[in-house]
Amino acid sequence: MAAKLAAVPDLDQPQPHAYDEAEAAAAQRWLEALDDAWLACRYNHAFPKIQARNGKFPKGVSARPTQRLGHFQIRQTCRDCGIVRTFTCQGDIFASGRSYAYEWPDGYQMPRGASAYITIEDINAERNRRATEGLRQVPGLAELLDEAERVLRDEQAVAAARAEVEAQDAARRKPRKPKK
Repeated sequence: MAAKLAAVPDLDQPQPHAYDEAEAAAAQRWLEALDDAWLACRYNHAFPKIQARNGKFPKGVSARPTQRLGHFQIRQTCRDCGIVRTFTCQGDIFASGRSYAYEWPDGYQMPRGASAYITIEDINAERNRRATEGLRQVPGLAELLDEAERVLRDEQAVAAARAEVEAQDAARRKPRKPKK
């Protein structure tokens, strides 16, 4: 008798996530409460360069030996938000295979499950909204921002109209018969 095998999910593929209203609300609260400095830095930290001058590292960089002979760790602190990244190396500081460990402050990381509801585009939109809000306070910039937003809206409208015309043209065209 042949065994019946049940289909199992491919763990290498993303699995569908059932909508959870509480998780979605927690994700939104996290994004709204994220510190401005952290939001401005997210995916764009200002870690100081690893370059010693006059026998000293720049502010925010330190190095220390590890317990493994010939290995050491370099720590860099973001100048803008204070997040620390560390990596261990052996001689080749800039080896392509190096990986970083990060020390995140409480509240920086998304709550569990939030990535199902918040994308990098959402984070960038919030970052842009806050930055624009701040820039509008600079004398003369509000008018420039208004103009930039108007131009962007006009370009999007033109692109949408062009796509509509192309879709209509494609629908009107008759498929050509292949030559024999």
